[in-house]
Amino acid sequence: MNTGDTIKKLRKTRGMTQSDLANRLGVAPTTVSSWERGAAYPLMTTAKSIADIFGVPVSVIAGEKEISNIAPSMPVHSYKYLDAGVSCGAPELVEAYTKDNLEEIQLSDAIMGRYAGDDDILIIHANGESMNRVFPDGALLAVKRTDDLSNGDIVVFSIDNEDFSCKRYYKNDEAKVVSFQPDSDDPRFEPYVYRYEDADNVAIFGKVVVYTVVL
Repeated sequence: MNTGDTIKKLRKTRGMTQSDLANRLGVAPTTVSSWERGAAYPLMTTAKSIADIFGVPVSVIAGEKEISNIAPSMPVHSYKYLDAGVSCGAPELVEAYTKDNLEEIQLSDAIMGRYAGDDDILIIHANGESMNRVFPDGALLAVKRTDDLSNGDIVVFSIDNEDFSCKRYYKNDEAKVVSFQPDSDDPRFEPYVYRYEDADNVAIFGKVVVYTVVL
């Protein structure tokens, strides 16, 4: 079995999309696609990373050994899931979540990476195009509650605890403003900017730490 077929088989066996694997490796999904089609080959360092993700010797990725004793799936964990989209456009009304309206969803540890099994994760899905340079409409987002935010983090925030949206976060202490910026190829989307004294009704729910796309 050649390298491309091996990567494709391992990926599908683990229940991962090309985007999932690309995110883990820090490459574009088109790069993974080119490997699987045999149009290109991963560098040795990348092949080692692929082998580590799938738990196989690098010689398997290189096509020197056949795949054997592959587990049917990677370990999975259950996460809290809110069956409501968070706007990646204009903020929209989302019912405040409680334990009563949360469901559960299982995701592979291969997708969640270092956040696998994290109890502070909530899974939601993106709705809209204002973040389409990062993830598409309909992507599943893993949102982690945290106060440790840096400029450029993607956050889910609310206005008056009702209108929820997903944007990039920026804080400017010199200008005393906090802003939420779209990351889209559509110029119609505009940032939301609040002066510190006007931001009492703005609350940050958490930051997006993982996303995945179901093809």
